[in-house]
Amino acid sequence: MIGDITDRNTCKEIIDSTIEKFGSIHVLVNNAGYFKGSTFMETSEELLDQLLTVNYKSVFVLTKLAVPHLIKSQGNNKGCGALSIG
Repeated sequence: MIGDITDRNTCKEIIDSTIEKFGSIHVLVNNAGYFKGSTFMETSEELLDQLLTVNYKSVFVLTKLAVPHLIKSQGNNKGCGALSIG
C-alpha cells in the first residue's frame, strides 16, 4: 500500500487492509524513515516536526494500531527499541 505514513487514517488503512487480505498480523516492521541533512542552525521547526512525525510518531501510531492484532496472533513487533504490552 502506498500512502502518507504521517496521516493516521493511512496508518489505519494499512492495518485494516492487511487484516482484510491476510486475516491477521504476526509481525510489524516499522521501516519508514526521513532524513534531510542540515546543520542544527539550518534546521527549522517545520523540518524538525516532519522528522519527528515520520521517524517517531508514525511508528507509535502503527504499533498502537497493530498491537491488538499482534496479541491475538501472538506475533512480534520489529523496529521498536522496547515494547511493553499490558
